[in-house]
Amino acid sequence: MDTPPPAPAAPVEKKRGLGCFGCGCLILVVLVLLCVGLVGGVCYWTYHQASKLTSPVPSTVQNFDGGDALYQGATQKLTTFDQALQQHQPNTLQLSADEINTLIARDRDFADNNIHAFVTMTDDKASMQISLPTSALPMGMFHGRYVNGEISFGLNFDPTSKTLAFTLQGLHLANEDVPKNILPTLQTQLAPYINQLLQNDPECKKILNQAKSIEIKDGLLIIELE
Repeated sequence: MDTPPPAPAAPVEKKRGLGCFGCGCLILVVLVLLCVGLVGGVCYWTYHQASKLTSPVPSTVQNFDGGDALYQGATQKLTTFDQALQQHQPNTLQLSADEINTLIARDRDFADNNIHAFVTMTDDKASMQISLPTSALPMGMFHGRYVNGEISFGLNFDPTSKTLAFTLQGLHLANEDVPKNILPTLQTQLAPYINQLLQNDPECKKILNQAKSIEIKDGLLIIELE
């Protein structure tokens, strides 16, 4: 494969559904922007193979709704976290995969934008099944098709540069596995672009600017504010 062009770093037009999702769930925004950035970057990186990496119809993605008590508990966590964020106060948010998936299952903006996602987290690794229309991709290319796949990654945070770092461990799109030997190069190419996407979202930028640590640990997404 030829050396890929650098992923675009210019600000992109913000599309409905990639900003502040229902319930003010900033964490969903972070996860979806991360995955959309990865998927969009891969399609840009391998533009000539885009027809292989996208599909004419959406795929069926697993879903989970843990019920009212779990939903209300997760929503209260997010409300407390958001209040601390707006007031520049220390706070630590911990969310399980069940809590994240329940929030996704009940978020109208996901349904309205035809975005389907399911998260699993084990130890320090996350996997996310995703199906979304190509119109949701930041570069606005390949209209009328769908990105269906699964992404596995580790996640950590550099408090000095205020950037997220991810370890791309697996990427499957449509019926194609992205070869593991190119994942490190792809990761390096896409990291600045994904962080630019996050910085372009005002709420995500607040999280990054105030974060002390962001990580997946013991099967939980943990965000600590300074």
